Amino acid sequence: SSDVCSSDLAARQHFALGGLSWGSYFTYVSGMRLNLPYFGNFICFSGGTNPDYILGVINSPELIDYPIYLYYSAAGTTDMAHDTGIINFQQLVLYTDRLVEGQNAFLHETEGGHTWNVWSTEIFNALQLAFHAEKN
Repeated sequence: SSDVCSSDLAARQHFALGGLSWGSYFTYVSGMRLNLPYFGNFICFSGGTNPDYILGVINSPELIDYPIYLYYSAAGTTDMAHDTGIINFQQLVLYTDRLVEGQNAFLHETEGGHTWNVWSTEIFNALQLAFHAEKN
């Protein structure tokens, strides 16, 4: 267990990192893997990475005191990155107790492709979850 200041933990719930396509990859790698002490909310649209890279970090004893408030993954039903995003989400939720589908982990599909029409809908949905009034 690390020595985490309670004000640092409280501040993390107000910070989110998210991205579309390659920005989603950046969110996984730079956010979840390299900067978990600074961000508590992760929003990934139409992209993924090797889940093992993320699991090794979020399951590490050094970072267990840093809650993950939200992991939101979404893609269009005909998106070229649809399957990658789905598999990434399923692997992350399956291999850690820190991400629980329906509690702090959400997977959404919207009709459409690798387009702004899909992402704009999902951004609205994700931000409602990331910044709602009360978090535990």
